[in-house]
Amino acid sequence: MTASILSQKVINLNESASLKAAALAQKLISEGRRIINFSIGEPDFNTPDAPSLEAIKAITMGKTHYSNPQGNLDLRESICEKLQRDNALDYGTDEIIVGSGGKHIIYHAFLATINPDDEVIVPSPYWVSYPDIAALCGGKPIIVQPNSESLKLEAEELEKNISAKTKWVVLNSPSNPTGAVYTEDELQAIAEVLKKQPHVLILSDEIYEKFVYPPAKHVSLVNVAPDLKERTLIVNGASKGYAMTGWRIGFGAGSTTLVAAIKKLISQTTTCPSSISQEAAKVAFSETQPSIMMRDSFQGRRDQAVTILSTSELLGDIRKPEGAFYLFLNLEKIVGKQTASGKVLNMDDDVVEFLLEEANVSTVSGSAYGFSPCLRISFACSIEQITQGCQAIVDALASLKD
Repeated sequence: MTASILSQKVINLNESASLKAAALAQKLISEGRRIINFSIGEPDFNTPDAPSLEAIKAITMGKTHYSNPQGNLDLRESICEKLQRDNALDYGTDEIIVGSGGKHIIYHAFLATINPDDEVIVPSPYWVSYPDIAALCGGKPIIVQPNSESLKLEAEELEKNISAKTKWVVLNSPSNPTGAVYTEDELQAIAEVLKKQPHVLILSDEIYEKFVYPPAKHVSLVNVAPDLKERTLIVNGASKGYAMTGWRIGFGAGSTTLVAAIKKLISQTTTCPSSISQEAAKVAFSETQPSIMMRDSFQGRRDQAVTILSTSELLGDIRKPEGAFYLFLNLEKIVGKQTASGKVLNMDDDVVEFLLEEANVSTVSGSAYGFSPCLRISFACSIEQITQGCQAIVDALASLKD
């Protein structure tokens, strides 16, 4: 069988760069290489006991059958309570849709709304999947460059890029890959632009909201602009903030019209979210302490990584992320240098390959996120791995020549 049987959409689709890098790291580890994996974007904590025990209870009680395509009512009630408690946002259960992860919700939201040639504004640096999901659903990704210092979308740039064809604007705070967190004033400026464009929908990806480091604070666009609530889909889930990546539970909070459309699609694709995972998530969303514990731990790991990496003259002043668990390093002083063997590092992909071979550290290039030359490092691993891996990066960079 040849590739000729495949659709052009799939042929054009990129594999997730972060998952690809993580898979390569795992392959090398299985072959005996001692690789420090800074490429994977998931907490290294185990799922807290309470949701895990609730899942076991669900199995013993026979809660293993099909559920509502929209998600079980009691889970949606728990999500509504979470949004009120944590975010001061009021949603009814008919405004909540549960899916098999946040990515699942984004895909179905785009599929439910995008017509051929509709445009989706994606600020760079972006999470790797936004442009590809938009294109897969028939849309045209419009990549908008950020403020060069903050790496955040500015209202002026947004306004210049909105057209009559714009269907969605994507916002991601805290950001993957930069860890940037939008302030209330920044969101207000963006909201003023969007208020003038009633045909535009807003995707507010808040999956990393639990990991915001003081004095920064997480604020949703809907908090600062309640009049945009009807056009905004908040995407969140259990994966990051509750250490439940493998349970595959995400949710969207939005208009009843959009929720009903996504529900219809889910009924024809995955049928419903996992019944057992929903029981676990119901309990997870009612808890806050495990997320606070993880956040405090990640803050210490962030500081350790920045301290070590800052000793390299080639990395310069490192931007300390306000949220998520990623460092986004500028490689301008590194691109163009040569390895000891004489190979020139012409782009950030070359630096990723160099660090994997010379430092035994797996990272992801900025090009995967639409912003080069940069490097994304996940510090969602042990402090020992961070210390060893960051020092290995510093030592490897020191071997480069002009």
